[in-house]
Amino acid sequence: LIRAFSNVVREAEERSVTYRQAAWCLGVERVARAFEARGLYP
Repeated sequence: LIRAFSNVVREAEERSVTYRQAAWCLGVERVARAFEARGLYP
């Protein structure tokens, strides 16, 4: 949990966005990496 919050804070500072927007960006990136690794198959 602490690591996740630290990642959000770092992302928010790098992109100059709110914590909520930074968390959203990290979540979308995580899903995108999963799709790339797994492919588009259900």
